Amino acid sequence: MRRASSPGVERAFCTGCGTQLLMDYAGSDTVDVAVGTLDEPGGVSARDNIFVAERLPLAKGFDATLPSYAGFAPHRQC
Repeated sequence: MRRASSPGVERAFCTGCGTQLLMDYAGSDTVDVAVGTLDEPGGVSARDNIFVAERLPLAKGFDATLPSYAGFAPHRQC
């Protein structure tokens, strides 16, 4: 099930349990997939740390060798 969550953004949810599966941004050539919903999340590689300005203090373990951005990464087409 897909729903518009804010202007230009749609979220897709599992119809069985309601878990958010992805976010799709209008005008972007990428889709954000919730890694925790994948059967084999170990096969996914991160390319940035985004929204670090909003990160909770308890959210540790992000890859410090990756570029970090307060919001979206600059290469994002939104």
